[in-house]
Amino acid sequence: MTKVKEEAWREWYEKMETKEGERMIYKVAKQRAQSRQDVGEVSVIKGKDGVLLTDENKIRRRWREYISNLLNVENECDPLRGCPPVEGPLPDINDKEVGEAIKKIKSGRATGCSGLPVGLLKRLGKEGIQKVSSLLQKVWDEEQMPTEWELSELVNIYKRKGHPLDCGNFRGFKLML
Repeated sequence: MTKVKEEAWREWYEKMETKEGERMIYKVAKQRAQSRQDVGEVSVIKGKDGVLLTDENKIRRRWREYISNLLNVENECDPLRGCPPVEGPLPDINDKEVGEAIKKIKSGRATGCSGLPVGLLKRLGKEGIQKVSSLLQKVWDEEQMPTEWELSELVNIYKRKGHPLDCGNFRGFKLML
C-alpha cells in the first residue's frame, strides 16, 4: 500500500512540472478562491438601521422593503423630445413585428412560464407566428395579462463588492416561473 501511494505522489509531482500541471494548479487555486467568495443562502443580513437580522421572517421583510424601495423610486429624467403624441387608434400587432421580435431573442435563454424554448419559437413558421400575434393582440385588446405572466421569483446574487450583509451589495434577478 505504501509503495502505491509513493508511486502516485511521484507521478503527481512529475505532472506538476509540465504545462498541464501548471494549468491544473491555477485551476484548483481559482476554484478554492471562488468557493470562499461565493455567498450561498443568506441567513443573516443587516437591517435598515444596521442591526443584524437573524429571524427568517425579518430577513424576508427586509429584502421585500429593500427591493420595493429600489424598484419604486422616482428618478429624474429628461422628457422625451421629438416624440409627437399618438392620436387616434393604435395599430394592431402584426405578424411581421412579432416575427422580427422573435428573431432578435437570443437562443439558450430560460423558458419562462410557457415552457417553450427560444429555439422552438424561432422555428414556428408563418402559422405559429400568426397564433402568437393573435394571442398578443387579444392581451392588448382586453388590457389584461394572463396571471401566469406575472409570476416570478426574485433571486439575489452577491456582486462580490462590499460586505455581504448589506442588501445593496446584491443584484436582484426576477426569474419568470
